Amino acid sequence: TRGHAFTAEDIWRARMIEALMCDFQIRAEEFIADHGFDAGRLARLFAPVAARFGKMVECDATGLRITPEGRPLTRMIARMFDSYDMAASGHSAAI
Repeated sequence: TRGHAFTAEDIWRARMIEALMCDFQIRAEEFIADHGFDAGRLARLFAPVAARFGKMVECDATGLRITPEGRPLTRMIARMFDSYDMAASGHSAAI
């Protein structure tokens, strides 16, 4: 058998990355309703992003938003939510 069985974490991480890449924001209400998150869990997920990217993102109780100035960094910001970071494994970026 080939393939990958997605975990619940894989699904919500993929949705966060999709939301950032398409809408430039993660809406807290969506993750609270659809994935059973609470405000504290979201705050813990968003804190490292806000610390690393500063004024390029806005983070509050409604969610995380990439500012217009931060949009050129969207891929870098979204990558913060990727648990399968290939850079750490030594593979080239093309893989």
